Amino acid sequence: MPQRIDTLNFVEGRLKGFATRIYTRMIDLDRRMRGKGFPDRVPPYDPKREILEAEEIISQKIAILRMHHITSEPTGIWAAGKSFWLKHWQWIISALLALIALLITLIG
Repeated sequence: MPQRIDTLNFVEGRLKGFATRIYTRMIDLDRRMRGKGFPDRVPPYDPKREILEAEEIISQKIAILRMHHITSEPTGIWAAGKSFWLKHWQWIISALLALIALLITLIG
């Protein structure tokens, strides 16, 4: 579980960083468009409100994921998938080796 939380914290930080970079880049593009090629003629737009809104949305969505990951264990196909691979790993490796041998025979 701690690894999932660390991953979510990392993703949250990266998404917030992307939002800030996007809005910072928007300032330059906005000035160029409004200034019609002369960006120094128009004042820069202040996107603080938009950045805060984007960060709040990201935080809310990540909080939902945190709650889900803390309270849930793999179910359904994931849990079944783990048991399938563990039960049949010898057959799977044998099949893969046979497939590789067949490919080498056909190619070589």
